[in-house]
Amino acid sequence: MNASASKAFSPAVPAFLGLAFFLLYAATAAPSLGWRDSPEFTVTAHTLGVSHPAGYPTYNLLAKALTFLPLAGLAFRVTLLSAVSAALALIFLYHLVSWAGRGTGDKSAAWAAAGTVLLFGLGPTFWENAGETEVYTLNVLFLVLILFCAVKWSSGRNEAWLYAGALFSGLGVGNHGALAFLLPGLLIYFFGHSRTDTWRRFFLLGFFFLLGFSVYLYLPLRSAANPTFDWGNPETWSSFFGHVTDRKDAETHFREVRHAALFWEPARIFISRTVPRLFWPLGLPLCVLGGVELFRVNRPLLFGLLWILLANVVFFLKWTNPTAFLPAWLCAAVLWGVGLARGLTWLTLFRRTAGRALLAALGCAVFLGGVWFQLPAQDRSHAFLPAEAFQDDYESMAMDGVSLTAVLWFHQRAYQDVFRMREDLTVMGLSDFLKPRLFNRVTRDRFPGVVLPPGGYEEASSVRYLQRFVAANLDANRAIYWEPIDLTEIFYPNLIPDQELLFRFTRRPVNPLEQTVVQAAFDRLRAKFQREIEDEGLLEDPQIDAYYIRFLTQFAVYLRLHGRPADSLAMLNFIKEMFGPGLKNTVTPDDLDNLDNLMGVSLLDLRRTGEAESHFRLLLSRHKESYEGWANLGLLFLKTGRWAEAKAALERALAADPDRPEALSSLAEYYRRQGDERQAVRLYRKALTKAADSRLAAHIRRELGGPTPAP
Repeated sequence: MNASASKAFSPAVPAFLGLAFFLLYAATAAPSLGWRDSPEFTVTAHTLGVSHPAGYPTYNLLAKALTFLPLAGLAFRVTLLSAVSAALALIFLYHLVSWAGRGTGDKSAAWAAAGTVLLFGLGPTFWENAGETEVYTLNVLFLVLILFCAVKWSSGRNEAWLYAGALFSGLGVGNHGALAFLLPGLLIYFFGHSRTDTWRRFFLLGFFFLLGFSVYLYLPLRSAANPTFDWGNPETWSSFFGHVTDRKDAETHFREVRHAALFWEPARIFISRTVPRLFWPLGLPLCVLGGVELFRVNRPLLFGLLWILLANVVFFLKWTNPTAFLPAWLCAAVLWGVGLARGLTWLTLFRRTAGRALLAALGCAVFLGGVWFQLPAQDRSHAFLPAEAFQDDYESMAMDGVSLTAVLWFHQRAYQDVFRMREDLTVMGLSDFLKPRLFNRVTRDRFPGVVLPPGGYEEASSVRYLQRFVAANLDANRAIYWEPIDLTEIFYPNLIPDQELLFRFTRRPVNPLEQTVVQAAFDRLRAKFQREIEDEGLLEDPQIDAYYIRFLTQFAVYLRLHGRPADSLAMLNFIKEMFGPGLKNTVTPDDLDNLDNLMGVSLLDLRRTGEAESHFRLLLSRHKESYEGWANLGLLFLKTGRWAEAKAALERALAADPDRPEALSSLAEYYRRQGDERQAVRLYRKALTKAADSRLAAHIRRELGGPTPAP
């Protein structure tokens, strides 16, 4: 940055803006645990554990340093890392835009940089992430630091800036692995500006990148110490590599690009829903203007920014949460700032005292107006619901109980490891049982207080091992609690509603499920929602809905499996009324499809076939190739004797997903009713290979005349 550029504004201006935003973010930050990954990161920062892939070692080490601050609660101290990172990112964003727009004039670039900081810092997604325990604002900080170091190097030829940028790149990948896909954009900038000694510099870049990247050594070192939260146990080379590269979700990486048929729907959602949440109408023309300006004065920077923007959008295209696209919005903000600088140069407002006063007043109005407009939505300083929503269930478990959880694993580990609640309980993640190669195998060293069945288990035998584990601990008089999840179909006979949201295992099958038990469960849920609506801001907090919709939907499945379709339908109607347009209006399209499908199935159980068909048709009107829609519509046609329509619907279901057994079994039934026994047996056998240990498998065995194993 040249000397005149630094004098356009006092160096105190970006520092003042950063301080103002830090105070704003800290004052509106969540006071305790948040949703999604927040409880996990609170635990892994406090205990120096191993987070979910790709491990986030940089984040955990920096957050751990803040836990030693002598203020507020530990969870809030971890959250402060997000606020600090966001404020620092805005300071360096100011300097980056000032430098990138210097071709338009130093003063116009400085004014444009201040405006960019105001609008980016007040953006709802950036502000939201600055006040919660997450890695995304630190990710933005590393990205803007790398860009800042790059432009400092190219403008002054001081190689120290170049290697500092490489070091920040390695550390940044240690904060969020997806940053690695953005690094080619920075190499574009490097090769575009390096004229001499390029390969020597390139190898030194690699050295300093690897130096920063070595932060990943944290994972095997900490895993070897067996922390309470040790996701994936990355102590061997294979488990370490699988963790860092996120093999757990490898199939989803760039899925939309690899399968063209899957591209257009998320692309439409991104353009129609996500972009408007982070952009505004004037932004696009200013970005174009900024791109034209950079094409004229600094093409490597333009192409580098475009690569980062494109790579970020493509990698996260399937996400509906705009948080994932913050790197793209940062690049857009730089382009926007350069375009604004060019526009201010044309207007020449800053050359007159009155014009500068007008710009200053406009900046103050933007800041104050943005705060006033968004404060009700962004102020989470009194939001204790994330920390307390599931606490009653946790504290009400029987002494020395066992908790088998999936989604609630993060919250319950925080209750135990951070807040030291109910340390007599054994909190176990279900994924450790079900996917031992990707998570962390259940061993006696990890869980000395429970009974482990003899012999090991692999993924193929994990459900049977889990069944043996439950039986052994019930025999040892341990109470075992279960979070409502997709495995409800397998375990439902021995589950009974016990807490507000949790089930408890019973030694003998719950058969029949008494009306008094169902009514008591409904009463507990009604009281919980009433309390949280009146006292804890349930209606103002949209993120809890993902938890409740999932749990209550599985509760409805449980009721239907117990032969209570009317109660199942009542639960599903409650979900639609509570979280649909009737009240909160936060049901996602996928949840809405699931609700319509389950409502149709429950209505079919009640022999209300006309109403059931309307729900399946409604689902198919939104997703023409829905497997569930066609499979259940085909089943309905079978039950009502509409043979040709049944065959066509079931074939459409198998075209949508040939590996699901339900449609195969129904199609086998169709052929049996048509007198084609050979074809029916062939399809039944094919369905049985895909049905695993389920009620459907038992049904198919009966149809084939084979033995049905005892539950």
